[in-house]
Amino acid sequence: MENQALSIGELSHLMGDNCLVLTANSRQRRFLLKHFSQQGKQGLSSFSSDRLLSFQQWLNDAWQQLQNKAYPAAAQLLISPQQSLVLWQEIIESAEESAELICPDLLAKQASSAWQLLSEWEINRNTLAEYNHKESEILAQWGLKFDQNCQKLSLIDSAEQCRIITQAFSEKVLKNESRLIMIGFDDLSPLREKLSQNIAEEVFFVQLKHLDSNTVFKLPCDDADDEIRRCAEFVREELTQAQNNEEPMPRIGIIDPKLGQRRDKIERIFSEVLEPQYLYSKTARYTLPFNFSAGFPLANCPLIEAALGLLGLNLKQLDVEKLCQLIHSPFWHQNAELDNDYTQAERQQLEFQLRKLQQERIRPAQLRQCADKVDQKLAEHPSREDAYHSIAERLQNLFYGQERRPDRNNAKQWSQIFYQQLEELNWPGSRRLDSNEYQQVMQFQSLLEELLSLDHLGRLYSASDLLNQLQQLASSHHFQAKTPDSPVQILGILEGSGQAFDACWVMGMEQKQWPPSPQANPLLPIELQRQHNMPHASVERELYFASQLIEAYRLCAEKVIFSYPSREGEEQLQCSPLVEKLDSKALSNATELLPSSTLDELEQFSRSSFERRYFHWVDNRQGPKLSNLEKKLGGSGVLKQQALCPFNAFAQYRLGATPWPEVQIGISPIERGNILHLALETFWQELDSQETLLGLDDEMLNALISKHIDNAIESGLLYRRDLGPRYRALEAERLLPIVQAFVEQDKQRPPFHIAGLESSRELRLGPLQLHLRLDRIDRLQAGTESRERQEDEQYLVIDYKTGQCDLKSWLGERPEEPQLPLYALSDPAISAISFAQLNAKAVKYIGISREQSPASGIHSSQDGALQKKFRNADSRLISGEELQWSQLREQWQSDLLQLAINYSEGQAQLDFKDALAKRYSEDLQGIQRLKEFDAKRHYWNDKPAALQQAEFDLSL
Repeated sequence: MENQALSIGELSHLMGDNCLVLTANSRQRRFLLKHFSQQGKQGLSSFSSDRLLSFQQWLNDAWQQLQNKAYPAAAQLLISPQQSLVLWQEIIESAEESAELICPDLLAKQASSAWQLLSEWEINRNTLAEYNHKESEILAQWGLKFDQNCQKLSLIDSAEQCRIITQAFSEKVLKNESRLIMIGFDDLSPLREKLSQNIAEEVFFVQLKHLDSNTVFKLPCDDADDEIRRCAEFVREELTQAQNNEEPMPRIGIIDPKLGQRRDKIERIFSEVLEPQYLYSKTARYTLPFNFSAGFPLANCPLIEAALGLLGLNLKQLDVEKLCQLIHSPFWHQNAELDNDYTQAERQQLEFQLRKLQQERIRPAQLRQCADKVDQKLAEHPSREDAYHSIAERLQNLFYGQERRPDRNNAKQWSQIFYQQLEELNWPGSRRLDSNEYQQVMQFQSLLEELLSLDHLGRLYSASDLLNQLQQLASSHHFQAKTPDSPVQILGILEGSGQAFDACWVMGMEQKQWPPSPQANPLLPIELQRQHNMPHASVERELYFASQLIEAYRLCAEKVIFSYPSREGEEQLQCSPLVEKLDSKALSNATELLPSSTLDELEQFSRSSFERRYFHWVDNRQGPKLSNLEKKLGGSGVLKQQALCPFNAFAQYRLGATPWPEVQIGISPIERGNILHLALETFWQELDSQETLLGLDDEMLNALISKHIDNAIESGLLYRRDLGPRYRALEAERLLPIVQAFVEQDKQRPPFHIAGLESSRELRLGPLQLHLRLDRIDRLQAGTESRERQEDEQYLVIDYKTGQCDLKSWLGERPEEPQLPLYALSDPAISAISFAQLNAKAVKYIGISREQSPASGIHSSQDGALQKKFRNADSRLISGEELQWSQLREQWQSDLLQLAINYSEGQAQLDFKDALAKRYSEDLQGIQRLKEFDAKRHYWNDKPAALQQAEFDLSL
């Protein structure tokens, strides 16, 4: 098959009155129809639109003619892509070889493509055995079953359709054309080439040539983002120049070989450069001055993503992260007549309940339980109306219908069920849809109807089966909004071939990308594919077609730019040799094509927006003072946060800015800590003293420890049905040596009795009333076993920690761990405080006592090494003087009281104690607004001089 390079004028001379013209794609057809329409308006010869078709259009018309003529071979049904995929999936999943497959759906697509290639290239399937290729032998077995199934169901594929149409022409059932012109066909399979030769007496293969000479540029760019931005700036200048000169808008083509992969990035950058206001959330949607040839998968549209997510509630396991995204979708449940205050509160509360489960996947019943809790909690909400249908009610109706229907249905029944469910859940919402959304709904409904073709296969399907098919359909069908013709066309490398532009920019011409690497089908012998010159089978074939495309684009416009990124990350990239060999004008930068600017367009728009309004700096370092009700707080956490960063304390305890619970895979750190606390609590409840502990032999002790660990795991993971017996056993195995080592240390201590476990205590600290919870209190003096307090007794307070511990966290004006110092202040009888570090790295006490050490690792306040360490950590402790327990208590009293006063006075400056405190507060970045401050502060020139220091502080 040889192509002739013809101009459109030469093509017009070749075309006659009875000539049939077929194009490789619909976009090329529209281009030619527009050209001939303009010729007709100018009084020149035009061409009838029904004689200018895309190849697929003509194929469908010819097939319809045969069916109208009752041609026997055309009585069969053409198999749909979805039917074909289902048949291949069934064959592969039932095969012995599929037992170890990770992704059978992908293999089904590859097998379908390979079998289609053999048909299109008219290769006898029996010859596959000659190549000693295991994959193709398996494919032959699967393909035989596929053909048998199709024969039983009277289904044929597109290759067989071409054969039947070819036969109809040879039998004169279809009338031959006098002349056929095939435009833009770089490659045709042997089967389709044979068909084209049977259509007409004369067949011409043509590639359009638009210019004989032009100006070609080669432009290296910094990276891929810089390349896209330079291209957008070039487009802006071309459009602006035409507008300033009152000329017609130029037709500009943007060609990108990777358009499908980076469409979103191109749209964002082009919007920033050409229409920066379009990116602002309050801007109403309007038609942009550029149009994409490649749509995006329908499944990626938020409206359709919501529909698929709602239908996914039919599954037995639900992904929590996807559920939380679905909850906030505006395309369901929303009642337009109701104030949004209630609906937003309902959605937020439901997400909070789901995240509290801290599970990756949940059952539908758990979702319903969470929705019921929210419904009860918000029953008295002032914005709720009597007629309001809550999320809980909608889910109740949905799940009630699920319980009453069979598990397996045909496709028609499932399609009806899906329609009903979406209606019950009020999809696509109550607000009026815009044009794009309406088109998406129509396309989605057509997909639901397309599912009905699966009933021809005579199968019953589960909800999971049909949802999988619907998801694949929505992912394979692309949505392209119907918009007015735009001056800027952004096209894939194949879509733009054969078209003419006033200016053209071809991106991505780096050596790694162009020419593309071969991608042969893995299920066919590579020798077979190369022998028959199949698509993407060899380097030579890819090089030839890449060269043809470059040559076509070289002459498609008066001004053509080939660009490439100079680097990708740390890797340096080179220009494609196919572009290097062109007679082009090399540019080291864009100065000849692009004007330089100091600010990008989005920043200019932001600056101008600020200049049009008047902004005042507000000193928000000081919040309102605590009310009397607010002074009754929780535990020591408020002082800890005030020490680490006053703003964080204000945000969390005054504003309620609590981070969302994170979904955990396995047991979360909090759950592990709770299990350990519970195991030790119940263990010491049973023993009560060291004397009882010492009375147990090793076997009895280990059995007792194991019992309390197992009970704690069972209680702590009561609702974690996703964690099976083996996982729980592993956790018990991990905890056992830690608890054993800790109990062994308690054996070596001086005698003690348990005076309290998980006990509560109130402490008045200046304006604050704090509620403290103590993990464990040991009475250190031997004597009576009564838990009633005796005179002159001393107590050790123990705080269990599963992380790393350091005594320095109790020191300084802003102590990071104020909990144990607060305990020491709560009771003068407390003579020692200590962390109990319990983890795989170490099991030990880390503490300080008034006099003698009650355990290894707890140092006396008179210990010389400890005093030196404390003075190094806190310079206020006077060197040379003996450090007394009373002095430590006084220092803690002063420091913690000041933190309490600062908090109650409303001090809320964003002042991190250190870099670590800043890093560990990343959950609050959204309201700390450090990044926004740094990005916007240079716009504001009216800030008071008094805030200069604040600006410095905020830039930590």
